Amino acid sequence: MQNHPTQPGPAQDNLTQPDFAFATQNLNNFAAEVSRIGNVPALQGQLDNIVQMVGGITDRLDRIDTRLDRMDTRLDGLDTRLDGLDTRLDGLDARLTGLDTQVTTGFARVDVSIHRIEENLHTISTRLDATNFNTFAALNNKLIVAGDAPLCPLHHATTNQPIPHFPETGNAIENLSVAQLDGIFRALPVDMPVNRGNKKAKITALRYKIGAITA
Repeated sequence: MQNHPTQPGPAQDNLTQPDFAFATQNLNNFAAEVSRIGNVPALQGQLDNIVQMVGGITDRLDRIDTRLDRMDTRLDGLDTRLDGLDTRLDGLDARLTGLDTQVTTGFARVDVSIHRIEENLHTISTRLDATNFNTFAALNNKLIVAGDAPLCPLHHATTNQPIPHFPETGNAIENLSVAQLDGIFRALPVDMPVNRGNKKAKITALRYKIGAITA
């Protein structure tokens, strides 16, 4: 069974329609009357209290705002002081950096000086060792009588290393060339200059130096 929409009939056409103009007028009248509520003495006191409370709240908000302004000013001053402190700390850090650089440079110079001292000590120690070795070698060579007996070779006065072309025996000294003799003289602290004297004089000087006096 199907339901059909109700068609408007004569009964519905006779219903009373709303009067919008009348309703609007009544709302305006209601609003006007409500605005006059403050004129009632009993309500006026309550409104005054409300206004007073609002005024008190406003005053408190003003005081809070003033205190916040003061706090903001103090914070600005604190921020300025912190900026000054930060600047001083930056200056101190720069000075410490400079001091650290100076200390580092100073230690580097000390290290260089110590290294030089160590090198000098090593050189001195090497020369002392060579001097001691050559002293005992020359004494040992003085004990040799035979010209064909092996000689104790002397060392270079600076490096303490064996001297090249050093004669193996006393007789071998006679076979050394002038250049070889000069090379041996350069390796030993010999009083006679290398560029002076003939070969015979150099051989004699070398024999006395190395202890091979017996020919």
